[in-house]
Amino acid sequence: GHEVLALRTGVSKPEDIQALADAAVARFGAVHLLCNNAGVGGFQRFETTGQATWDWIVGVNLWGVVNGCRIFLPILEAQDEAHIVNTASVAGIYAYNYLHPYNVAKAGVVALTEGMWREFATDKPHVGVSVLLPASVDTAIVNDERNAPPGHVARAEADPALAEFRKMYVAGIAAGMDPAAVAETTLQGIRTRQLHIFSHPETRALASMRGEDIAAGMPLRDMFGNRP
Repeated sequence: GHEVLALRTGVSKPEDIQALADAAVARFGAVHLLCNNAGVGGFQRFETTGQATWDWIVGVNLWGVVNGCRIFLPILEAQDEAHIVNTASVAGIYAYNYLHPYNVAKAGVVALTEGMWREFATDKPHVGVSVLLPASVDTAIVNDERNAPPGHVARAEADPALAEFRKMYVAGIAAGMDPAAVAETTLQGIRTRQLHIFSHPETRALASMRGEDIAAGMPLRDMFGNRP
């Protein structure tokens, strides 16, 4: 019963996001909620990750969020009430092995959102800001290479040594949380104006553990509490 507008958008391209914003305003007259949710990324070692892959993953995961916030903010700010949700990942606070461009981009999304939250608290208090930090969710991110740009070398070719690791990753995503459950948690976070929204509450411990290790000057523990 709701009206929906779908527009193919390359989030790393500011002109595409501008076209999306213009189309949304033309159809609905305003925008009150912005969800920067596009994401790509998969596992390979640092030395096998080429420039095109770095540009692609950081372009979508970080510049896509920056572009979305920058272009939509004037529209949101004009409303009586508005909210921005930037999708990061647990990888934004816990750097995983073999996921370097993704880790970098998602940590950037966390930093961007926290900085905007501090600024808007005084300058634009009617615009809420949240960062979503999901763990495994059953999405199509495992098929991200279908949209890879020219120059990206398929991970299976660039780093075949991690084939078994990637199989476990695909299985973990397939067994992940239902996206509808994540959406409900996110909606509740918006309503209560939470800065950090964790889809999997148990992953909050990773943030605490990291902070404790940094404060103590100790090597970072892994997710099971072990030190290298």
